[in-house]
Amino acid sequence: MKHQQESREDTAAEFVSAMYLDRMTDERIKSLDLWLASDPENRVEYQKALDAWNEVSCLSGSTGLVEVLESSQKRSSHKLFSRVAMAASLLLAVVLTGVLFDKQSEPSNVGELVRYETQTGEQQTLTLPDGSVAVINTNSRLLVDFSENRRHLILDRGEVFLEVEKDVNRPFVVSVGDTAVTVLGTKFNVLASGFNLDVAVVEGEVAVHPKNGRPLNKSSAVVLSKDNEVATGSQYRLPAGISARFRGKLGGNESTVSVASIEGGENYPAWRYGMLRFNNQPLYEVVKELNRYSRKKILIEDSRIMDRRMSGVFKMDSFDAMLERFETMFDLQVTIHPDRIVLTGLDAN
Repeated sequence: MKHQQESREDTAAEFVSAMYLDRMTDERIKSLDLWLASDPENRVEYQKALDAWNEVSCLSGSTGLVEVLESSQKRSSHKLFSRVAMAASLLLAVVLTGVLFDKQSEPSNVGELVRYETQTGEQQTLTLPDGSVAVINTNSRLLVDFSENRRHLILDRGEVFLEVEKDVNRPFVVSVGDTAVTVLGTKFNVLASGFNLDVAVVEGEVAVHPKNGRPLNKSSAVVLSKDNEVATGSQYRLPAGISARFRGKLGGNESTVSVASIEGGENYPAWRYGMLRFNNQPLYEVVKELNRYSRKKILIEDSRIMDRRMSGVFKMDSFDAMLERFETMFDLQVTIHPDRIVLTGLDAN
């Protein structure tokens, strides 16, 4: 009986951590639905896991995270809190890393690099030394490394839209972890999110490939299009109008690539114009995106609505109005607390 309870706690914790760490695949969502429907005790444990994760997510400083770590260690016999402690330690590492950087959007030198950083809800437009334009989205960090022989950016965190001036003698390279995006002249968007890398091309063409290893070979790279929604390989070419999500290390056994057409044409991405666009996306993805712009975090506390599909275009400068539309358009109950915003179904107890 004890083993069964521990297994239930493990499963609940795995589902919740997958949801908040952006690892919820369609298959995993179906598995969650089946698991919740199979036993009322599963739903109880899932709610406990949500509460435990929210306890961590609501904390805004390293002191609070340390308290959760200490508290979870005292309750180490409960597997759920062991997993929460692991998540808290990751968040703590991010917080402590942020302390090493001063919180200002003006550029600062890091060795030969120039760093630009935006805070939550902030955006910044800058002109690079070659005349290219970078629009940095919320909560992002961009390192610029330009010389006579190279044009190199490092997206350390977040999202950036780039309008690149053509220079056949100096390819323009954006590095995200161990992956590189190489262009000659184009307009494209790059988003680093957890284990995912999203690249969308508005104009021109880009190549996505491992930063290290064999040189880029455009002739043998896989050309992505809306006709090949799922692709495999280690080097890719994205033409205009295509977006792709790369999961895992390129060319690795667990690497996947999903392809879609971008919406909005020259107006893509919508955030450049103060808008957020959602197209038949599950609620947990919508909430994750909204949380990038809000200092007061949104939490889903009703497992039944987690994968509810949502579509719409919303203004970023009217957050309260957006939440009101959520209530009327998607049958949600929005409860605003001093430190968080909670979403539940209308008939939730």
